[in-house]
Amino acid sequence: MMTLFQYYGSDLMGMVMVLSSIYFIGGKKRFGFILGIIGNLSFLFFGILTASTPVIITNVILVILNIRGFIKWKNN
Repeated sequence: MMTLFQYYGSDLMGMVMVLSSIYFIGGKKRFGFILGIIGNLSFLFFGILTASTPVIITNVILVILNIRGFIKWKNN
């Protein structure tokens, strides 16, 4: 039987954070990258719990890209 918090809510938190990240970056807010990092770390935890190598690799790369975006962001 599947439950909503089968993976400690890491998948749900990842989804909310990544979608919020896209919203804030679309609104030209640098804070969106922080939300993206939190979301990707949540999905990384989910990948570890499910032993999914593609999820783990993808989210490690996405964390690095979000850190890069945060550093390179220029406020006009």
